Amino acid sequence: MHGYHIMQAMSDRTGGAWRPSPGAVYPTIAQLEDEGLVTTQEEGGRRLVTLTDEGRAYVTERSERLGDPFAEFDQTQAGPDLRGPLYELQTATRQIAISGSASQLEAASRVLGQARRSLYLILAGESGGAEPTATGTAGQSGGAEPTATGTAAEPGGAEPTATGTTADSTGAGTAAETDSPAEGEQ
Repeated sequence: MHGYHIMQAMSDRTGGAWRPSPGAVYPTIAQLEDEGLVTTQEEGGRRLVTLTDEGRAYVTERSERLGDPFAEFDQTQAGPDLRGPLYELQTATRQIAISGSASQLEAASRVLGQARRSLYLILAGESGGAEPTATGTAGQSGGAEPTATGTAAEPGGAEPTATGTTADSTGAGTAAETDSPAEGEQ
């Protein structure tokens, strides 16, 4: 197996939860080669990694104690997969960081801070079961604050825009209500 194939296999076997980088995999291969547990051969411009007899014996002797390193990555996890929404949030944040004005960067910082606080409230069981909206989380006292979990992906939902308005499914803009967090709340 080539190093890239090892990285891909690890990602596949963990459902994408563990995506090792070349900076982690290739030094590990070099160490295993130094220990005599694998050999590498050039093949088509890539290094083919193969277990040696000593490497197979090492794995066999320790397999019961070590177990399957991928067993904890059960592909049938209950609940939604949060990696997609997290990636989308990261992409939007990166776009604001690259091309946003100073006021947009400040607004994004407030939104991200509120999203973080909201997630911790969910863990603490204090979300009150309220559904998030494009302009805040329902049930919050002291007014609605923007959250990163609006309803933009839902048909008819509203999505905050860079100008502080929301665009509904018809494209019409309406003013978004936002309250700035109190001093020291961030």
